[in-house]
Amino acid sequence: MGQNSMRGKRPKRIMISHDEVRAIESILDPKLEQDLDEVFAEARREDARQVTVERLLLRLLDDPEVREALASASASIEAVTHAVEAAVRAEIAPDVDAASGRSGDVVPAISFQRVLQRAVERGRSSGRQITPLDVVVAILEEQTSHAAEVLVREGAEVAGAARISQTDHRQ
Repeated sequence: MGQNSMRGKRPKRIMISHDEVRAIESILDPKLEQDLDEVFAEARREDARQVTVERLLLRLLDDPEVREALASASASIEAVTHAVEAAVRAEIAPDVDAASGRSGDVVPAISFQRVLQRAVERGRSSGRQITPLDVVVAILEEQTSHAAEVLVREGAEVAGAARISQTDHRQ
């Protein structure tokens, strides 16, 4: 067996850059495109090191259709918002390069990448643009996400959000 065989069985890391996010924008709902741009811009303004699922969910909670879908899925919007805001505040720690004294680039967290990929696959399989609701369903399916944990704890469920997402007819 080679040197790399079976050592440190880690999940394959798939990196999606901000440029790659831009490349898939043609299949994104314009509102989602705007939300993603804002999430990255906000992370840069706050000198955050990564764009996280929690930061994305916090932005999506401003969308009336997302709020309606989560409320229909029996989630407490206010409790979700407060819990996710606390998580985002806790993650804000500038990534300063000690040698240069400058902030590092903002990169999407691995879980953010998985969520976005899952939402893209969901939209493509249904033959329509990817909406903020597709992203919320993908967040709920992200097992390692604090955002998903908060949504489930506050009453949201994948089946309920997915059902509502499937009835979303925005093209």
